[in-house]
Amino acid sequence: MQEEEFENVPQPDDYENGNEELLLLAFIALWALIITQLMRLANLPSASTQQMLLMEGEINRTVSRHFSGIRKEIEQRTGPMVLDAYVSGIAYSKVSTGYLPEGFSEVNPDNFEEVLKAVKDEVMKELSEIEVIRIKNITNDTYTHLLEATNNTEANVKQLIRSSFSEAMQATLGERDTSEIEKKVKETLNRKAMERKIAESQIAIIDKAGRRWKLDTYLNMATRTVVANTYREAIIEHASKNNYDLALISSHPLTTDECNNYEGMIVSLNGKTPGYLTYSELKESKRIFHPNCRHYLRPFNNLNYLPASYKHKHEKQMEKHRRFIEKNGSL
Repeated sequence: MQEEEFENVPQPDDYENGNEELLLLAFIALWALIITQLMRLANLPSASTQQMLLMEGEINRTVSRHFSGIRKEIEQRTGPMVLDAYVSGIAYSKVSTGYLPEGFSEVNPDNFEEVLKAVKDEVMKELSEIEVIRIKNITNDTYTHLLEATNNTEANVKQLIRSSFSEAMQATLGERDTSEIEKKVKETLNRKAMERKIAESQIAIIDKAGRRWKLDTYLNMATRTVVANTYREAIIEHASKNNYDLALISSHPLTTDECNNYEGMIVSLNGKTPGYLTYSELKESKRIFHPNCRHYLRPFNNLNYLPASYKHKHEKQMEKHRRFIEKNGSL
């Protein structure tokens, strides 16, 4: 690819495949259902212990059905999500390093998506047995990870239901006056208290940094991270097999975290080019390519074809990096 052709291949702006807003509506429906059912209990004129137990069982069965559907949805989405990210990474690598599929004489901003789709179709047909196994392993690991968070939340929700009914029954012990029973149940199961409890029950994961993740937020973060990692690692694998090693880190106008210090930097994908920071050391530093990071890699196969403006930005970012090292000692 010549210098004048470099600009014709766009950087992969936020590679996404529609899975990031995973199951949000299902969660909204679930919390609304739980509040409605518990308010129903609170509004019974005089709920007996037997009635409360029957309602508790009914809500638990509904919760189980909801979470069963969530697990099925995750299982159905995970495989295609990982496969598409891997194939897209290889296809982007091929196009950005000069490959053209049959029927195309050039790539430009107008036909880029069409070219990329044609290459993706080729890559899909040419996946090796080793690549298929690798994709399957990533899929299984991802599903297991997401399942753990889902199961944790289901257990939390059922504990919420159990404790709410237990509190309601405890509040009515020894009471014979039905109006007093109704009053105490309503006090125990008031809407604001239930909403606070539901907010707490939504915590699926507490990470090593002590951050508390709700299930929908966690699934979105985890799937976005898996997609990004798979996409980038496919690019790196293709580079290793095809004897090129350099790539540009993508730039995004709304970046506000430490990633901003590395946008536009040239990096070595597999550590084969002296004088450049490597992808692996940057990822290990967590200053970029961290969980939830949207930055990607734009590979190229000849530094001589890189426009001067890109080289200039790289030097500016490297100067920032050198100052950081002088101040902090290491990444």
